[in-house]
Amino acid sequence: MKVFNGLKKLLMPSYCIHKIKWHFYKRKFGMIGQKCSMGRGFCLSGCSNIKFGDNVLCGDNVKLETWEFYNGSSTGYHPELIIGNNVSITEGVFVSCLNKIFIDDGTLIGTGTFITDNFHGHNSAAELDIPPSQRELWSKGSVIIGRYLLLPDGQWGSWPFCKYGHRDIQPGYSCLY
Repeated sequence: MKVFNGLKKLLMPSYCIHKIKWHFYKRKFGMIGQKCSMGRGFCLSGCSNIKFGDNVLCGDNVKLETWEFYNGSSTGYHPELIIGNNVSITEGVFVSCLNKIFIDDGTLIGTGTFITDNFHGHNSAAELDIPPSQRELWSKGSVIIGRYLLLPDGQWGSWPFCKYGHRDIQPGYSCLY
């Protein structure tokens, strides 16, 4: 029965397309360790700035972005999105990196979590008449997520610098504000 289910899976067009897409994208990474996988519906941009350690497992609909260019011009940053060994990123996680985001070994990131080190604009009165998508991207600093950390569903970011500790369980709120 197990063999039949495996063959059935391989014959599904969506499964085959997913595997081909992942094989294509992972070749573009700055570095990728062994036994890494990405669930269906993933979205990646700036892959050359993304580094995966060994055994990184990503669920469905994960979005990982790094930003060297935005709205057709250079951001002035050289982003680094570094994910350590044995990290589990569950379904619907979105990571947006302009400067540096480091997720250390053994971390588990909860469903629908948003992690960022950047903002659209400087939150000034002068920018209120500018649509957020047209404002300059900028970062206040790095986001460092320590070893063996459990990040439940929530938003995580830098204000001005966030470092989540070793073996902590963080509550579902942001350190952005």
